[in-house]
Amino acid sequence: MGKRTKSVKRIKQLAENRVLVLACFFVLLILLIFLSFFNDYLDDGLTYEVTSASEATVGATGHLLVIDRSMKTVLVMDENDRIDYELTGGEGEYGFYYAQHLAADEAENLYIVDVEYGSRGNLIDKERILLFGDKGYETLWERDYTEVEDGPLQYSTIKTIYDEAGTIYFIRDTGENIEVYFFNASRDAVMCRSVPARMKINDAMYDSGHDRLVVAYRNGSVVQYDSGDMTGVDIDLPEGTNPWTLDVADEVIYISDPNRCIIYAYDLHGDGKATELMETGYPVYEMCVDADANLFVGVDNTAVVRSSFSDVGSLEYVNMLANNDFYMTVIVWIVMIFTCVLGLLFLLFAGVKLLFMALENESVLRILMVVVASVLISTFITYILMGEAKNERLQFRNDSVRVFAELMLSAIDTERLVSLDSIDSYGSEDFIAVKEPLDEMIEVGYASGFYYYYVIYTTDQVNINSVMDYEETVATGGAVYEFGDNDYSKVLKTGTPINTTETSSYGAWSFVLEPVRDSSGRIVALLEVGQNLDKMQREQTKLIQEMVLNVICCAVVMTMFMLEFLFLFNFVEERIEKNKIKANDMPSRVPLRTLMFLSYAADSMQDVFMVLLCTELYDGSLPIASGVAIALPMSIQLLLMAIFSMVGGRFAEKFGVKFALITGFALQAAGFIICFASGNYYGVLIGKAFIGMGMGVVYVSCNTAASEADGEESSEQAFAGVSAGTLSGVTIGAGISSVLLSMGGYKLIYIVGAVLLGLGLVISFFMVPFRKKEKALLATIRAKESAKEKEDEDGDAHKSFIWFFTRRRVVAFFLMILLPFMMSLSYREYFFPIIADGAGISETRIGQIYLLCGMVVLYIGPYIANGMIKRYGAGSAVVCSSILMAANMAIYVVFPTVYSAIVGVVILSLIISFAYTCQYTYFSELNEVKAYGGGKAMGIYSMMESAGQTLGPIVYGFLLSFGMVEGIRNFMVIMGVLVILFLIFTFDKNSVGKLLKRNKKPGVAND
Repeated sequence: MGKRTKSVKRIKQLAENRVLVLACFFVLLILLIFLSFFNDYLDDGLTYEVTSASEATVGATGHLLVIDRSMKTVLVMDENDRIDYELTGGEGEYGFYYAQHLAADEAENLYIVDVEYGSRGNLIDKERILLFGDKGYETLWERDYTEVEDGPLQYSTIKTIYDEAGTIYFIRDTGENIEVYFFNASRDAVMCRSVPARMKINDAMYDSGHDRLVVAYRNGSVVQYDSGDMTGVDIDLPEGTNPWTLDVADEVIYISDPNRCIIYAYDLHGDGKATELMETGYPVYEMCVDADANLFVGVDNTAVVRSSFSDVGSLEYVNMLANNDFYMTVIVWIVMIFTCVLGLLFLLFAGVKLLFMALENESVLRILMVVVASVLISTFITYILMGEAKNERLQFRNDSVRVFAELMLSAIDTERLVSLDSIDSYGSEDFIAVKEPLDEMIEVGYASGFYYYYVIYTTDQVNINSVMDYEETVATGGAVYEFGDNDYSKVLKTGTPINTTETSSYGAWSFVLEPVRDSSGRIVALLEVGQNLDKMQREQTKLIQEMVLNVICCAVVMTMFMLEFLFLFNFVEERIEKNKIKANDMPSRVPLRTLMFLSYAADSMQDVFMVLLCTELYDGSLPIASGVAIALPMSIQLLLMAIFSMVGGRFAEKFGVKFALITGFALQAAGFIICFASGNYYGVLIGKAFIGMGMGVVYVSCNTAASEADGEESSEQAFAGVSAGTLSGVTIGAGISSVLLSMGGYKLIYIVGAVLLGLGLVISFFMVPFRKKEKALLATIRAKESAKEKEDEDGDAHKSFIWFFTRRRVVAFFLMILLPFMMSLSYREYFFPIIADGAGISETRIGQIYLLCGMVVLYIGPYIANGMIKRYGAGSAVVCSSILMAANMAIYVVFPTVYSAIVGVVILSLIISFAYTCQYTYFSELNEVKAYGGGKAMGIYSMMESAGQTLGPIVYGFLLSFGMVEGIRNFMVIMGVLVILFLIFTFDKNSVGKLLKRNKKPGVAND
């Protein structure tokens, strides 16, 4: 028992060691950032299994290139089948969505033909060619079909891309023409050949040396178009050949027939007939021959098939690859394990600390129990509801697909269908008669928002052969599956329909298999009707992420809300117990922390969407730059807040704190109501003005009440409560916004904000003393202040405002440190929402990021600030914070992506968390401040602070009009120059000597 008690005490001591916990947090953060950059090494371990290869080709340097995993992974391998590197797509994080073709040049640049699907089934939204090199990726060629009703279906119009003698060529099938392009020295796509297309094509290749174009058509013919020839000559192929893919090398055309599992060779200088080169044993759907005609590679939609022409009979099946970065993989896995252990320890420390806090405080224990119960119950209920919704959605989709399939069955002409038994049937009268009514039904479905596809199969009891499909991606008479143990065979054998899903090289699909019967009831074919699952899977993944993040945000918001109201209840209890209240102590009678919390929580709820809302509402009617106009409502609020913070103090002195607080909350609530009711730019502008006026009055009223304390200890506690309420409000405001935005639009935010401000107004009315009582309470304090002021005036010479504002260190601090630093905060409030919206990040997610940043400022900042001031002094900490702010902007300038912007916002929050305290401490310790008077100097400090925040959005709006990167770079350079000027203006040899002396270790001589 004694050992257990000692262990518990030891764990408690470790949990309460702030330095240790903070060190754990930062090490954990660094490890997580490391893993986020190298998480690819965790996916496959030391080996990689090829599961659904859709294309394999040979790069100009001999590297093997493979598209795998439903076109979402690109592999580049060396000569030993080790993975050099891997690109992952599917959502566009790394530049591509679904890779359909690829090539590599001699500089090892990778060219990927990419397609992007939207919400219209198999209709393509975009097709493009991306270049991946040492400096990331860039788009070389793009076509957008989002506004086109009859764009390409399922596959890109680009049939192939390849390198020939250092030039990248690609071939397009536009439906009417077959066009050949190449990229010139400027990387512009230039068309060099075009011929009319006879019909739908399977593949095409171009021999630039002879200006020769070879095309494989869907009806089984291969046509050679020589230079200037627009009609072409048919190549003699064995009857019934299905020429699915082509390649040209060393004056020989290579043709792959997946039906017969044969590779044919056609010598352009031979007897004019294609001859059998090799039997693959596997249906090769995509094929490539290297430039020297030494190596053949292909795919069978599962793995890679490879053969050397020097040993034609030897065919290699490649499906297991080795990871080339063995040691790096081991390192990443070790880091992953260590991160998990450290994360568990960090959670243990946090849990132990919370547990002991709960055991020592009954109120905290109650809150903890309520929050834990709420999170568990809400998560459980959400999980059940999501499961039910998923099942209902799946059942509805399956039912609708089955009904649609039954309708299509009734439209099939089975008598004509049975005649379509070979590739020669493609395009025949019977083929058209069967296909046209089915295509019309699919098109009607598309028009109604039901994005289905269909495929018809027949069987010869050996293979299951494709007949036709809507997108025309299958060959008539093409062997697709073996007849045997699979769902297709079961339906053909039993006649029982099957609903199933499949993930293959073609993607993820959900479909129904229905038997097709003739007039006598005999099963003659199989109908597959379904739809693409990729969009649904993305939506489900996104929904799960939203659920988890929303539950976490709700838990954090509830916890902080309950803690704030716990402070309020404790305050009320202390007011009830008269013996705990000093007779002449104003802060003991006004709930300052709660009032500041409500005001700033309501205001911070707007930060998530304000820039985006102003961008949406602004109509360009003002004679100023649009960037400045978008920032104007925010700047108006901050400007009026600064003005009313200055004049509000006299208002509070004349009419009393109670009346001032009621007025401030009323003005702020009126601003929220105006923003809610207006729905236009000018209404938001006016509303923000009222919000600024109200916040200025509330802010100065709370500070006035805090200053009317009886004793220095009470005053420090009061101002600490004001600061804590402000930070807590800013943090929880972002959390509330992230939760509410997932439920409704910005109008809901303004309703909730008005309710919070109404609560502040009620608290001000019932809990702040009336003017008569306030006068009586302040009488003694006023007398003490008058005596102290007289004493100060007798002891020191009176310093004027002009004297104070012309001091070198004061001017340098205001103009070179405080003002630009406060302006730089608009990186978060103005710049980040714009770039996040452009990257498709929702306002809800922005709010969650702000909530994380607020937690950093609230709970980590005080530790960093105290450590920096004690170690280096406030002056060095102030300079460091400004340098770090400029360096933080450099991250986006060097890596201009939304991810670097997110990292920048988090780092900015870390900087803010200690910069405020360091700047305040440095300024208050200046001899000029003490000579002028602390109270008056801090008033000017607040004015300059507000001025910086006011100018920030306007300056950012102006600079960003020159471009995102250019604007941030300019601000970074200006801020860096101002820091250097500050060091020059405030250089003091004595201060440097003190700093060196502070950092000198005992017993160690400095050089």
